[in-house]
Amino acid sequence: MEGDKRDLVSWSAMISCYVRSGLNLQAIMTFFEMVKFGEYPNEFCFSAVIQACSNKEYAWVGVVILGFVLKTGYFEADVCVGCALIDLFAKGFNDLELAKHVFDEMPEKNSVSWTLMITRCSQLGLPENAIELFRDMVLAGFTPDRFTFSSVLSACSELGWLFLGQQLQCWVIKNGLCSDVCVGCSLVDMYAKCSVNSSMDDSRKVFDRMPEHNVMSWTAIITGYLQNGSLEKEAIELYCRMMIESRVKPNQFTFASVLKACGNLFNADLGEQIYNHVVKLGLASVNLVGNSLISMYAKTDRMEDARKAFEFLFERNLISYNALIDGYARNSESNRAFELYTHIDGSRIGLDAFTFASLLSGAASVGAVGKGERIHAQLLKSGFESNQCVANALISMYTGCGNIEAAFQVFEQMEDRNVISWTSIITGFAKHGFAKRSLELFKQMLDFGAKPNEVTYIAVLSACSHAGLIDEGWRYFHLMYKEHRYIREWNIMHAWLIC
Repeated sequence: MEGDKRDLVSWSAMISCYVRSGLNLQAIMTFFEMVKFGEYPNEFCFSAVIQACSNKEYAWVGVVILGFVLKTGYFEADVCVGCALIDLFAKGFNDLELAKHVFDEMPEKNSVSWTLMITRCSQLGLPENAIELFRDMVLAGFTPDRFTFSSVLSACSELGWLFLGQQLQCWVIKNGLCSDVCVGCSLVDMYAKCSVNSSMDDSRKVFDRMPEHNVMSWTAIITGYLQNGSLEKEAIELYCRMMIESRVKPNQFTFASVLKACGNLFNADLGEQIYNHVVKLGLASVNLVGNSLISMYAKTDRMEDARKAFEFLFERNLISYNALIDGYARNSESNRAFELYTHIDGSRIGLDAFTFASLLSGAASVGAVGKGERIHAQLLKSGFESNQCVANALISMYTGCGNIEAAFQVFEQMEDRNVISWTSIITGFAKHGFAKRSLELFKQMLDFGAKPNEVTYIAVLSACSHAGLIDEGWRYFHLMYKEHRYIREWNIMHAWLIC
C-alpha cells in the first residue's frame, strides 16, 4: 500500500502481524514509521509494539514508548496497554517490582490483568506473591479461569504446599475445569512435586482421569516419575506408551527427561534408541536434548561418546560444559575437566556453583590438592564460597587430599550446614585417625538437629572401631535403629564387621 492510502487500522494490523510472527524488530520499525507518517497510535498499536519490546534485546525501546503512552493517556484508559507494560518489565527487565507497580497503578483491572500478574510471579521465582495475588483477586470479586488456576497450582508446586493444591483442585472441579488439559497438567505436576514419601499415586490418578492428553501432560507425568527417585523404569514405560498409544509427538522436554532416566538407569543402549527418535523429529541440535545426552553418556562412563555429543552441539551453554566437566571429574579424568574449565573461564559463558563443585570433586578423585587450592582461590574471587554445595565439595576435596585442618576451617565458616556437610567432616576426621574428634562432631550434629544418614553411621562406627570404643559403638548401633529405622542393616553391619 502506498503511504497516503494507509490508515491506522492497516498500520495496527501490520504491527500485530509482525509481533505474532516473532518479528519484533520489524514491528518496532513499523511503529516508528507509522508515527513518522503522522498517524496517531491507538491502544492496539501501543499494546502490540510494547509486546514486541517485552524481551531483553528491545526492552530499552519499550521505555521510550512508555513515555509516549503516558503523554497520550492510554495507560489510564486501556487495560490491554497496562498488561503489555507489565510484561515489558517482567519479561524485558526481569523486574517484578516495577511490573507490580504498573499493576497497582492501573485504574482498571480485569481477570486477564490479575492472571497475568499471578503468572509472572509464579514463573519468575515469587510463588508466595502469586498466591497472595490470587487471594486478593478472589476477594476483589474476580473469577479465576483455567490460566489462573494453572499458575496458582504451579506456585503451590514450587512451595510444596500440598494442602492448598488439594483445595484448589476442589475449586477446579466445582468450576467444571477438571477436564481442561492445561489445568490437568498443573495438577499432575503439583501432586508429583508435593508427593508424600515419593508416591506418584495422586499424580497418576489425575493423569489417568484426564479425557485427553497433549505433549505437556505426558511430559509432566514422565518428569514426575523421574523426579521422585527410583521410578525411572515407570517413566520410560510411560514414554513407550506415549509413542505406541498416543498420536502426540514428544518435544525437547520429553526427550530430556527420558534420556536423564536412561542415564540414571545406566542404560546407554536404551538411550541411543530413544535418541534415534530425537533425530527423526529434528530435535538433535536442541541444547536441552544435547545436554541430557552428554549427561547420560557421562553417567554410563562413555566419555568419548559424551565428548562427541558435546562437539555436535551447534551452540554450547554452561549446562553443556558442566555436564562434560562433571563426567570427566567422576571418571577420574580431572586433567580434561580442567582443560574445559580453562576454556570457559576465558570466555563469556561464565561459571556457576555446579562447575566449581564438579572441579573440586575431580581434584579430590586424584588427590590433586594443588588444583583444588587454585579452584578454591578462584571461587573466593567469584563469590561462591558461601554456596552450600561448593562448601561441601571443598570439605570432601581437602579431606580426600589429607588436609583435614583446611577442611575443618571451611566447615566452621559455613553458615548453612546440611547432612552432607556434617557427614563429610565426620568421615574426614575418622579416616585420618581422629576418632574422638569425629565422635564429638557427631554429637554436635545430633544436638544441631541434623538427621544422620547411612554414610554418617558408617563413619561413626568406623571411628569407634579404630579407637577401640566397642561399647560406644554398640550404643550408636542401637541408636541407629531406635531413631533412624530407614537405614539398611546389612550396610551398617558390614561396616561394623570390617572395621
